[in-house]
This record gives sequence, C-alpha cells and structure tokens, in this order.
Amino acid sequence: MSERSLSPSAALHLGTARVSGLVIHEELPRMIVADDALRTMKSPDARDATQAGVRSVLEAARKTSDIDAWSAADRVARKLVDGSLALDDAEAVREELVSGDPLSRAVTRARRLLSQQEPEEALGQLRQALNTIDRVGTYADTASTVYRSFDSFAERALYNRLNASDRRLVVLVPDAYVMAHLLVSAILLARSQSEGANRDSDSEQALAHARRALEVAPLTTSAHLGLVACLDRMDRLDEAEEALKGMLELAHDPQGVAFAYYRMASIQWQLDHPKACLACYQLAAGISPMLIPLVVAECHLLAQQDPQLGSPLDARAVNEALKARRIPVAPTPRISFLLYDCATASVDAEVFPVARDLMRILEYFTGDDIIHGIRNSLEREPDA
Repeated sequence: MSERSLSPSAALHLGTARVSGLVIHEELPRMIVADDALRTMKSPDARDATQAGVRSVLEAARKTSDIDAWSAADRVARKLVDGSLALDDAEAVREELVSGDPLSRAVTRARRLLSQQEPEEALGQLRQALNTIDRVGTYADTASTVYRSFDSFAERALYNRLNASDRRLVVLVPDAYVMAHLLVSAILLARSQSEGANRDSDSEQALAHARRALEVAPLTTSAHLGLVACLDRMDRLDEAEEALKGMLELAHDPQGVAFAYYRMASIQWQLDHPKACLACYQLAAGISPMLIPLVVAECHLLAQQDPQLGSPLDARAVNEALKARRIPVAPTPRISFLLYDCATASVDAEVFPVARDLMRILEYFTGDDIIHGIRNSLEREPDA
C-alpha cells in the first residue's frame, strides 16, 4: 500500500516509479479494512453492537479509495443487519470482507463440488460467476489500463521490466478470476474426452478459457500449463511445443522451470524425439525432487522403447538435445539478467519483500553463498 516514490535509478531497474507498483495482493485493501473494522468493533453483547459493528465496517472502508473494499464493506454491513452474518464470528466477518464476493465464493463452491465428483454443478457455478464479469468486460484491457495477476513479487518485477514500454496502468485482478477460468478449462477439457460429449465445442471452449487465464497471468506457471494441457489433449502438439518454449523463455521460478521441462518431455516423446525427451526429464528431476519418482518411472518406459536411452545423458548431450529442438535453457540469459538487476535494485531501494523473493530464486540457481547471506540478512527487516 506504500506510495513511497523510488529513486530514478530504482524506478528504472524495477519498472515502476513507486513501491506500490510492485504489489501482488489484490485483496490487501480489504484485509486492511477487515483489520481496522474488527479492531474497533464493540463486544457482541453490547446493546447497540450491531449498529456499532456496521459503523466500524463502513468507517474503515471510508479510509481507502479501493472500490472493491467499499463494495465488500457494504455487503458485510447488509449481512450484519439482516442477521445472515453474526457479529460474534470475527473470522466469518473477516472472510466476508476479504473474499466474500460472488466470484470467490463460486470458486470455493466449485472446488468443493469437484471434490465430491460433481463437475457439471461446479461448471455451472463458475460459468454464472464469470459471465457476470466477462459479459460487461470488467477486466478487459483498455488503452489506458491492463488487468493482470501475479503469483509472486518476482513475477511482478519481471513483468514490469519486460513491459517497460507499455505505459498503461496495471490493475490487479482477483486470484479467483484466473482460477475460475482455469477450472472451467479443466472441466471442459475432461468432459471433451467422455463418451457422447460435444468434443470439438468443449475443447475449443476449454482452450479459450485457458488463453484468457494466460492473458491475465502471463508469467504464472499454472496458466501456461493450462494452455499446454488443452493443446496436448487436442493433438495440437506443435502448438503445445511452441507454448512450452514460450513458457521456458520466461520461466524464472525453480518449480515453474521444472514443470515446464517435465511437460516438454511428454510432448517430445509424443513427437518422437526421445533424446530431447530424456534431456527434459533429467532437467526436471534435477530441479524438482518431487518429480523424481514420476521421471524415473517414465524414463524406464522410455528405455524400453529405445535401449540406447537407458543411461543418463551427460551435460553436453543434454544441451545438444535441447539445441536440436530449439528448446530454451531456463532461466535464459535475459531472464537471469533481469532477476539479478531487479534483486539488486530492490535491495538498494529497501523493498525487502521483493528482494527476498528475487534473492531466493537467485540463490537456488547460483548456489552463491553471498546471495544466501544477503537473503538471510533481509529475513527480519521491516517492510519499506
């Protein structure tokens, strides 16, 4: 929420003139309203407790210029008055203020329905919530504004640098919006594989939802993999391969890099490029230990098809296999430079949450003890 201006040098290297240009938590204004309101509420046993509670919520919202916070406060005030929200349930009041909007509720219900094996009901809930938003273009980019979502401070810093020439204002989209599109895409994609399904229609709709999620979250791993899943299921393997190459060109987080190589291995296997497949499997397993059991099992099957691939490739062979298929080595030199540049600038500017996230990534890929020491020194510093 800081409006602190950055120095010209820091602004150049972080792609924003203010600290607030690095924010990633869309719900932060509502969280602040919730904290403020709950702190000033009277005891539920007081005679005028409900009236005072409504006043606390509305007065807390007046301190912010965030429209969504005003809307949330109004919704909570109405529920306190009609009794559907209990004043003595502080956790419920907080949840309603922070994530009680129809879209967030729809995503929560849809996840529960999916766990109960009711995908059609979940699909209906999500579509209804999304249609209300997308029909009027609530999060549609304009000549002056773009609507985006980020999973990490590193994503935001990289986005700022990669899009430095785009002078439009970046407005954060709720995480629930991206998740809703990805869930709809996954449900439709699964349905397209079932008996009697309208496969072409469901697949194309699934692809459209995946593309929309990636448009809003262009650096987020789950959005990239959602698109790849659609293209893979539709047997558009060349497009899936290109989508993964694009992902690897931007990949920066270790887990994102690992999952990108794991999916690329599958695509290379289907395209009948076993050596590139093995190279990608090795890279995925080397980065993410959680993938090792899957990689070992799949490499065993690969070796059965091609006995020459029964042994791991050395580093040179891995690079040659990737180069033959024009598969990027992630993080690429460009992304590595931007990570280091943004990390240095965020430390110098004392924007510590951003610095810690960037240093974490650099430490993993470099194993540098100096970077490890710098990151540890930032752990308990105050947020500038």
